[in-house]
Amino acid sequence: MCTYSMVSGHYQGLWPNPADFPPLHYPNFQELIRKARLYDEMNQQRDCPDPAKVKWQDELERVMRERYGLEPK
Repeated sequence: MCTYSMVSGHYQGLWPNPADFPPLHYPNFQELIRKARLYDEMNQQRDCPDPAKVKWQDELERVMRERYGLEPK
């Protein structure tokens, strides 16, 4: 499992429904995802990212944008 998948899976486990994700945690989530992607690139991790987690993250980005005006980085 790549680091990106681990981070997104952790948050998905806490808030399976993206609509329940607390906007206060969104900047931290974005920063961890950014760092996880960088780490995976540096270490040439494969099998990343999991399509189900990408779908969840896309929905999370939509919710944060529409409800709170927060744009993904």
